[in-house]
Amino acid sequence: MTSSTASFRVPGTFGCEFCPQSLPTKGSLNRHRNTHIRPYKCIVCQSGFALRSDLRRHESKHGSVNPRFMCKWPKCNFKGSARKDNLLRHMKKMHSKVAATDEEDNCNAASLQDAYDEAIQNRKELDKSLTILKLVQDGNIASLQLLLHKGGDFMETTDTGKTVLHIAAFNGHLKIVKLLLNTIIEHNVKDTAGRSALHDAAKGGHSQIFQELIAAGMSLYDRDNNDEDPMCEVCRNGHRDLAQEILGIQTQLSLSDGSPMGSTSNEGSGITKSTSDEYHDWVKTVGMKKYIKLAIENGHRAIVEIILFQHSDFNQNHLAYALEKAASIGEHQLVVSILQKKDRLSLRVCFRALRLAAMHRDIPIMDTLFEEAIQPKIGAGTGKIWIMLLEAVAIGNDDMVRFLIGKGANPKYQYSGNWVTPLYKASSLGKLTIVTTLLEAGAHVDFLCSRGTALYIATKRGNKEVVALLLEAGANSNASTNYRETVLQAAVKINDKALIDLLIEKGAEVNASDNYRSGTALQEAVKGGNKAIIDLLIERGAEINASGSNYSGTALQEAVKGGDKALIYLLIEKGAEINASGSYSSGTALQEAIKRGDKAIIDLLIEKGAKINASSNDRSGTALQEAIKRGNESIIIQLIQLGADINAPINSESYSGSNPGVAIQEAVKHGNQTIVDMLLLAGADVKVPANINCGTPLQEAVRNGNEYMIEQLIDLGVDINALEYSCYKEYPNPGVAIQEAVKHGNQTIVDMLLLAGADVKVPANKNCGTPLQEAVRDGNEYMIKKLIDLDVDVNAPAVKSWGWSWNGNFNPEIAIREAVKRGNRTIMDMLIRAGAVDPGED
Repeated sequence: MTSSTASFRVPGTFGCEFCPQSLPTKGSLNRHRNTHIRPYKCIVCQSGFALRSDLRRHESKHGSVNPRFMCKWPKCNFKGSARKDNLLRHMKKMHSKVAATDEEDNCNAASLQDAYDEAIQNRKELDKSLTILKLVQDGNIASLQLLLHKGGDFMETTDTGKTVLHIAAFNGHLKIVKLLLNTIIEHNVKDTAGRSALHDAAKGGHSQIFQELIAAGMSLYDRDNNDEDPMCEVCRNGHRDLAQEILGIQTQLSLSDGSPMGSTSNEGSGITKSTSDEYHDWVKTVGMKKYIKLAIENGHRAIVEIILFQHSDFNQNHLAYALEKAASIGEHQLVVSILQKKDRLSLRVCFRALRLAAMHRDIPIMDTLFEEAIQPKIGAGTGKIWIMLLEAVAIGNDDMVRFLIGKGANPKYQYSGNWVTPLYKASSLGKLTIVTTLLEAGAHVDFLCSRGTALYIATKRGNKEVVALLLEAGANSNASTNYRETVLQAAVKINDKALIDLLIEKGAEVNASDNYRSGTALQEAVKGGNKAIIDLLIERGAEINASGSNYSGTALQEAVKGGDKALIYLLIEKGAEINASGSYSSGTALQEAIKRGDKAIIDLLIEKGAKINASSNDRSGTALQEAIKRGNESIIIQLIQLGADINAPINSESYSGSNPGVAIQEAVKHGNQTIVDMLLLAGADVKVPANINCGTPLQEAVRNGNEYMIEQLIDLGVDINALEYSCYKEYPNPGVAIQEAVKHGNQTIVDMLLLAGADVKVPANKNCGTPLQEAVRDGNEYMIKKLIDLDVDVNAPAVKSWGWSWNGNFNPEIAIREAVKRGNRTIMDMLIRAGAVDPGED
């Protein structure tokens, strides 16, 4: 019987033990076998080759070329060849024509011979250095000693900068290392990667050589260009015994306070207190994580366990890092080992490790982490595991969601009334598979959290597939959303016609009332300006004249705000009420058109019957007042000709600080003399009192410093001493006329007001101090003297302003205290002579 493992090669052939191939002769088998074992090694970079000729070609890259095959032509850049035919081809291609035509070559024969001789000598020198590297590579100490005696250059390096000491240390030739250390060669030379021979000894795992190098003065804390010390090489290559030895040295270093250690292996290391402290800090902050990472990634569990359980600098952060790293690459046994110290691991760390294992669907590690570490920490309660479920949803890991549900996480549980549910979170993120998993596990499809339902947030985020799935699972498309917009309104806001169609098909109420966060669906569609959605909603029965609210005007008012004349016309044709009253968020259609200053829309609305004298409201003044506020003279003229009420009052119940005042107040406030004259000609009442939006016309003119307008108003018989209107607003109204004039330091206007009978004894109010207090704050000595001569009360009390400023009080303090604050000695003396006293701090 033939063996069950016999190959199926043809009889009379020779089978390769490394692969299924069969060869006809033993010689061809040997040549084929070399492609597996690659017996020809480069003495410089250790690369292996199947053929000697391949090795020779490779060696030419390092400069190891047979001089018989080097080009001897002067200044030729040809680097040489390991094969003669390659050299001949080069000569024929590059130099044959030159040699045939250049007569001077006959004179250069001697130079060519010299160049050739020099090349031969260079080759001999190169052969000598390569012979030394070769002898070290092969461990031939006898020949090496002979070359050393004959003066061989032991400082030659490979193309990567490695010395003979590097090569001997890596290949484990202890006797050669000792021989080299007893020569005068530099021990601490580093290769191009910044690695010393100590790194190569650690890489090869040669403990005795490592000790010899340390004893010769090499530093354990030397780090290469990648910031890796010798211990990193040990961890990468899995040399357990050497790892324990280095950890012992590191422990000794950490306990020695930088003083030289008594052991032979460290006396010559050159480690001082400063370098020891620096290395110790590096190990704790950087090195330990590097050791753990390299050991885990290269499958050296034993070394990780040595580091975690024996290293003096091991701490909780290193343990957490090791657990997460082991979980992420599937090192189950290492995870089990690390969990022996689970008391030093937080629930958060264990959860992160569980998440990393779930990313690779490593169920055994997930089970171990949950049963051994997480379950004991969370106990029998449902709150913590529910939070873990919520976090698993947030990172979008369906496998972890299924795992936690399988371990008892209840998707119906809600930790607190203000927390979102896992279904809400998954719907928000558009995680269709997780939404499916949660619904299959019994999650309540219409559960209302503080931010709405799952259907609401899926719609708001535009997650169509999730919306369809939730509706299929029975989600209520008209569920309350705690003062937020309805699901349909949310779909309209993102201009998603497909979602709107789907929701209406599933019973969404087209005319659901507006609310704190939204207008009706049609009003929101008009804001978005999407005519296809507007047509769809109107076709499905949307109420065009639904009233405005705190969040939206009527559909027509919103269309006017948007300035879309075609849409305005469409809504009017569909029956939109042109004169619908204003609301907290909008004026009437005409008032909003005037705010925009769009003459075409204004004319269209007036043509369709818009009321010119619609009263002011929370969001707007009358049409005329708004036109004056914007200084649009042509519209003002048009409105006056159409019978606009010149003296229409403001809305006294409005708390909007942006609404205009009565027409004449607003015109004076903006200083437009043309508009003022137009209004006066049309019968404007200049004696209108101050109100929440403006001061009197005179007060506003004084604040602006408009002397012509002040004189005009005085001539019209305004009340010079009319009271101010104080209210809590960002930009306070002006004070009484004389207060405002002194406050702005305009002596001409002060004189005009005094001549007209202004009362300089007016008390302070929320808008201004007394005239004297304002003059003192302004530092106006002339005005102070004049007011004192008029017998003002120098000790009149101060009044604090409404305090809108971050600096607090806008108003001045009592006169004497204001003078002290300004440091004006002259004014202080004037006040004291007039009887001013400081009543002291309140």
